[in-house]
Amino acid sequence: MNKQIIVVSDFDGTISVEDVNTSIFNTFGNERTMAIRAQYKNSEIGLRESLSAQYKTIGIDKKTFDDYVRSNMEIDKTFFEFVDYAKQNGIKVAVVSGGLINYVKLLYEKYGRDIDIPVYSNLLVEENGIMVPQYAETPNCTSNFGPCGICKLKHIQDYKKDYTVIYVGDGFTDRCAAHEADIVFAKNDLMEYCINSGIPYHPFSSFKDIEDYLKKVR
Repeated sequence: MNKQIIVVSDFDGTISVEDVNTSIFNTFGNERTMAIRAQYKNSEIGLRESLSAQYKTIGIDKKTFDDYVRSNMEIDKTFFEFVDYAKQNGIKVAVVSGGLINYVKLLYEKYGRDIDIPVYSNLLVEENGIMVPQYAETPNCTSNFGPCGICKLKHIQDYKKDYTVIYVGDGFTDRCAAHEADIVFAKNDLMEYCINSGIPYHPFSSFKDIEDYLKKVR
């Protein structure tokens, strides 16, 4: 690895133990949210459209959202240890998530940490008493896997100009990133996709696996 290393990670189900949005929709949702989720899983709609429709359907307010995340969601216990290791060894870390910065902030606060790495994500805002997604980045998708609100592919391409990119992910929104990254760590749906698509990958169960890998190759 001649370039400096950057580890770019998905958040939901990768850094967080569970996919936060899926947990919220399973708890507060109904048949309509399940139907929208099925459309997304079948690639009939992108994540951006799926999240917007499901949040409008469940209609929860900010307090309900915040209380649920704080009480029910957790972060991989090895993630912060990995971030500290990376900092001490000149390795960059960034988060690129099709999810929502709201719960990233809430979970960092829950663990007594400040967000000290770049996090690219979407945003929930309260409108007329309910939480709805707001998207800052272009909704266009060049890979036919989205749109996700943010474009993981674009971020990986930008980072590759200056870094060797290690990507860590678990789900459908990570497919385009897996094609573009130099090294991939995958589990769950992303691992299955890598197998079916012939993309080389390393299986992982926690960020300790990525740390152990870096200790061997650096």
